[in-house]
Amino acid sequence: MKKLCFLALALCVSVYFTSCSSDSSPTAGNEEVAEQQNALEDNKTPVSTIENGIVISGATKESGTPPAPNSDLDFQINSDLKTGFQGSGFDIKFTSTDNVAGAYVQFKDSEGNPTNTFFDIPASSFSSRMVDGTSNFKSIFKKSDHRISSRMQEETTINVDLQNSVPAGEFCYDICIYDSNNNISRIETVCVTIEAWGGNASIVGEWVPEDDEDADVEMVICDNGSSVSVDFDALTQSLGYISFNQDGSFFESLKGEYATLDYSSTKETCTPVFDEVVKEEYRADGNWAYNEDDNSLTVVFFSFTDFIDGGNSETYNFGNVAIDGLFVKEVTSDRLVLEFGDDFIGTIELVLKRR
Repeated sequence: MKKLCFLALALCVSVYFTSCSSDSSPTAGNEEVAEQQNALEDNKTPVSTIENGIVISGATKESGTPPAPNSDLDFQINSDLKTGFQGSGFDIKFTSTDNVAGAYVQFKDSEGNPTNTFFDIPASSFSSRMVDGTSNFKSIFKKSDHRISSRMQEETTINVDLQNSVPAGEFCYDICIYDSNNNISRIETVCVTIEAWGGNASIVGEWVPEDDEDADVEMVICDNGSSVSVDFDALTQSLGYISFNQDGSFFESLKGEYATLDYSSTKETCTPVFDEVVKEEYRADGNWAYNEDDNSLTVVFFSFTDFIDGGNSETYNFGNVAIDGLFVKEVTSDRLVLEFGDDFIGTIELVLKRR
């Protein structure tokens, strides 16, 4: 799939976007509409809507209720309130030190009324990754106690997709896991809030990054021992912006040309040498949701259109969560500061200005 610039927002957006002039004064959205959007998240989703609106790939949907717990299988899940997105879904994540063969999941409304069916999800439908399994036990002696050490555990993910029929609102689910010997763990209950699209009038509008001429300029040590200052991406032409719309829709548009530095030739000649010019022209469409509880922003793409190479165009049936865990650090009438954390390079900050 074609690279989506928003996927690496702080790393590439300043390279590909340049400011576009506008005669209109900076304007934000309607605060009353934003409040109405956020209020939708308090709605209690009916059992019938939940029953017919949830898809778990590879799972079998069974009538009735799951088998009762009968063992002490290791089962750790974060049961805090979770967040999902309309037309997209959410992830169920858990860890276990036992050999898990599958999971049973039954959904219910926020008042505890269950659906008439449950999902039997085999382990073949799981995805997993290794995470730090350090105990969260807190002690003033913890830093000096060499016996307390971190251990890696496999975090398992179950992807839950939502049909468009499931609106913003609240519901819950019961989950337990089982092994190949029919040992069944205890049941954990987790509640989910499906975010409404939109929800922050202040960021409604069209935005471009503030100019940062030195963002990608570095020094290259040449073969002859001297050095040369280079821009790793020579931007020859660029016109693009991102748009947060009042109704919760979002799009990113780019038309530009750039050339990437030929590093080895630059070292040899001690003069910036660039590869051939590459052209890009695309548009990505989706929705945005603002979580007023933690001041976070999520963008979900539903389509990507490549106007140069149509083979890269794509439609996402259950959305592509492009950015999750992005925080609104500051917003004024003409300036938006976004922040997110990266495991490798720490906190990244992106400053945008109104188009």
